[in-house]
Amino acid sequence: ACFRVKRYEVSNVTKDPIIDDGWAYFVAERPYKEFLATHNNQDEMSTCTGLSAIDHANTKFSKGYALTGVGAIVCSHEIIMRNGVGDLQKGERYCNMDYIYTSALKHRPDVNKLTCYDIVCQWTKHIHEHVAKLPSALQITLADLQELLWAIGKLHWHSHKAAGHSRYSLNYIPGAGRVDGEYIERDWWVTQPITSSTKLMGPRGHHSSLNDTWAYANWRKVVGLATHLAKQYKMARIEYREQLDDHSAFTNGFDSHLIKTWLEELDEWEKNPADEKDPYLAHRADPTEIEIQGSLLEEEEAAMMNCKTTFKHDISPVDFVTAGLDIEEQQYIFHNV
Repeated sequence: ACFRVKRYEVSNVTKDPIIDDGWAYFVAERPYKEFLATHNNQDEMSTCTGLSAIDHANTKFSKGYALTGVGAIVCSHEIIMRNGVGDLQKGERYCNMDYIYTSALKHRPDVNKLTCYDIVCQWTKHIHEHVAKLPSALQITLADLQELLWAIGKLHWHSHKAAGHSRYSLNYIPGAGRVDGEYIERDWWVTQPITSSTKLMGPRGHHSSLNDTWAYANWRKVVGLATHLAKQYKMARIEYREQLDDHSAFTNGFDSHLIKTWLEELDEWEKNPADEKDPYLAHRADPTEIEIQGSLLEEEEAAMMNCKTTFKHDISPVDFVTAGLDIEEQQYIFHNV
């Protein structure tokens, strides 16, 4: 969602009717508003500790605004999808995104779908209940829902707690490819030059201006898609060879039986990530630098007391290594200032 694409309470659809209502990127106004009217008191608080800011989404200042932003659905090539945009009235509520998402999805029912969303871990918890409350024309069958894959964009993934979130990482989802999942964030830039104008418009001017802007942006992407894909293909071939060599060299350093066990555990997790043990999550905390240093100092002192070792210099091996690491860190900071 983008909360910069606002609109003041200027005019209304009766005085300023939307001419291209539902014809382009915005969903049809009347059925959308009728659906939202049944969800006036929907409060969705986040249970993900990394998303405390979402807890206040429904309480943001909205006085004087007819809408506080827009939500949008784009494809992996950053094309704004048909009927994939909707106005937001009180922050980024699930009911808004449910309607917008299924409106865009109904035009491409035959395509395999991997859905990236900043708060997908929360949004999908009750997705079946949400879909059941949608208008019949927008409802997705249970079979279709089970075939959908869910992910969090790489930029936002690190804002979530680690436990239970490997299943949403684009690094670990088979078939996801080397994408970052942040397509929509790059699409908002095209609206920035006109938001100061559209927020003062009535419903017709607001929708038409944004529809025209997105149509032009989509056209430019389609025209340049062949050149872009050719460039990406050449880069992928080079990267594939390098990554394959690195992977082979890394794999050869482990016992084959151990690798087989790991792959079996990974296969089980990929089939049922909700119930199987997460192979990508460290189940015990790694020791800190101070803990390692303390352990080595204890071993050093024990060896000296047992007369098993003596030092020819004023500095011990542990202190020497620690000083070296400090110098290395200072050099790194100096070179990156």
